[in-house]
Amino acid sequence: FNQYKEFNYDWRFLYSNTDPIYPKDFFTLTQSENSNCKNINILEDNEVECNKKIGLANIEVSENDILSAIKMIPNISKERRKRIFEIMNYSHKKHVDLVVLPEVSVPFEWIDFFAEQSKNNNIAFIIGLEHVVSSYNFAYNFTATILPIKQKEFTTCLVRIRLKNYYSHSEKELLKGYRLINPSEIKPELKLYDLFHWRKSYFSVYNCFELANISDRALFKSKLDFIVATEYNKDINYFSGSWVRDLHCFFVQANSSQYGDSRIVQPAKSDFKNMISVKGGKHPVVLIDELQIDKLRDFQNKEYNLQKELIDKEKTHLKPTPPDFNKDNVLKRIKDEPI
Repeated sequence: FNQYKEFNYDWRFLYSNTDPIYPKDFFTLTQSENSNCKNINILEDNEVECNKKIGLANIEVSENDILSAIKMIPNISKERRKRIFEIMNYSHKKHVDLVVLPEVSVPFEWIDFFAEQSKNNNIAFIIGLEHVVSSYNFAYNFTATILPIKQKEFTTCLVRIRLKNYYSHSEKELLKGYRLINPSEIKPELKLYDLFHWRKSYFSVYNCFELANISDRALFKSKLDFIVATEYNKDINYFSGSWVRDLHCFFVQANSSQYGDSRIVQPAKSDFKNMISVKGGKHPVVLIDELQIDKLRDFQNKEYNLQKELIDKEKTHLKPTPPDFNKDNVLKRIKDEPI
């Protein structure tokens, strides 16, 4: 790291009047009270608001590309890269804070490219990486959370790669057909989820079939503003239900365009629940909406009588918070404190 700082910054005298910055100054990684959860707190000195502009990438995930990755001959063609460029350029033009792509939609070989774009254009990315096959025949299904960081004159990004905790039944059968091993089954007790605290917002990332575990969905109840889910899922009705209201947070779900159900959802009455919902289309597009996190927190901080008063006067479309919703965690999010 000292060599990196010297080659890229010291020669420009950027640190002449400031203290040097080291990796430990960018983020802290702490253990939650639940052994399966990590709390990642991003440390920055720039002024931002908690509301986040989300870009939902509506892009088709090709079954041929999935098979090519499993066979260790990933499709990294110029045409495919061009589609990714279109998503990035449009998101940058519209000043999007966070872009979400579906499960197994990006070759692992391009992760450095996404990190570079995140750092240079100040955009966060949550992407589903194609299967990475090791020399021991393990097939890794990763999600990557890439968050830009700015400290003084130094810009970088955090790249957090996490293994999928539960492979779907069809995914297991496909890997079995190519004599590949599901690594998450070797030590299932080592499953892991992350709670990110980034730029005054709190969120977690789930990878498709992980949402089917009701216990895992409830790990961060009252602790987050939104959930991001990367999916490659044909059965789009499988994850539909009341759990968005149960957790009382925004939900950002990116699925392959041919299956649809890519959407941004809020814990509101049925007519107003879907903020964005999209299916179909051959050409990649980015649909954008803003999560009004400050208004959600303000509503959550009220007791039921005040929430009901707002609902009855039609001043909000939000549903009341569920039982055992921890108001102390809401206050921590309002005050931008680590949870």
